[in-house]
Amino acid sequence: MFQGIGQSLFLERVGDKYMELVKTGIYPFIKDYPEACKLIRLDNDVNFCPAYDESRLVWYLVSGSVNVCATSYTGRTVAVDNNVPDEFTGHLSNYWGQNFYANCITSSPSELLSIPNQLFDDLMRKPEFAAFFYFKVSVRLYDMFKHELMVNLFSGSQIFAQYLITNAHDGICHLDNAGDVCGSMRMSRRNFYNKLSQFEEQGLISHPSADTIRLIDEKGLNKIASPVIKYMNNEL
Repeated sequence: MFQGIGQSLFLERVGDKYMELVKTGIYPFIKDYPEACKLIRLDNDVNFCPAYDESRLVWYLVSGSVNVCATSYTGRTVAVDNNVPDEFTGHLSNYWGQNFYANCITSSPSELLSIPNQLFDDLMRKPEFAAFFYFKVSVRLYDMFKHELMVNLFSGSQIFAQYLITNAHDGICHLDNAGDVCGSMRMSRRNFYNKLSQFEEQGLISHPSADTIRLIDEKGLNKIASPVIKYMNNEL
């Protein structure tokens, strides 16, 4: 069933990977269903839940990250969401009668659970699981709404500075996929590279390689990004 998208295996009750699964919020609800505890390991950039595939609607991200994006018939791609570990992913919009026709693509090596459609329907008849599912999804929806507000309320420079500050580690921000970065900021590639050059000219950053940005003036970047950071942290 999963041919071509990765290796699946039943977890032994030992080892780090089993412990990662045990720590997830979904584990207490699925621990007695072996078909739902099958961990699927995927490489980066795998479209494991294509827009028009309804064979497996609901997935759960145990580790890694997933980009959810919709593509028009003209080829324009819009970022819908970015999923992090311990979250549902897949064609969740279907359960509200609004098919987004989105692709779910790993943005790093990831491990997921694929919940069979019938089993998910059975689980949803249990009030405790339904409450867990609706809570998880509603939190994601509000995160998505706030992100959309952010990219419409602030300037491109403020949003880019906030992205750099938020995603940098030890003064380095890695750009694994420029297209994904542009999509998350709702910024064209041309505008993105213009901002990159502008920040370099201002001495805020350096760009030593195609996938690396070094933060030179973090104080200056924080000053630019401050309104966005305060907005996203509910500190205005």
